[in-house]
Amino acid sequence: MSVRNDFKPDSIAALAAVARLLVIAKNNSGQARRVADFLLAWHNAEENGGWDPVDLWQLDPGIAQDILLVTAFIAVEHK
Repeated sequence: MSVRNDFKPDSIAALAAVARLLVIAKNNSGQARRVADFLLAWHNAEENGGWDPVDLWQLDPGIAQDILLVTAFIAVEHK
C-alpha cells in the first residue's frame, strides 16, 4: 500500500466550503440538519453526537462535495 504525501486540499476552497455549509446549516430543511450534524460533529463529536457519512446520499451533489472537501482539509491540516 502506497502512502500519498502529496495530497493537500486548497485551504481557500475549503474555507469557502465551510462558509457555504454554515449558511445551509442555518436553514430549516433536512439538508440543513445533515449539514449541521456534520459541522457540530467536527466541532465536538462527543458532546454533539456523531455524523453519519451515509447522510451524503441525501444531499445535493454540491453540498456533498463541500463536506468532502472540508473533511479532506481537516484530515490533512488537523484543524
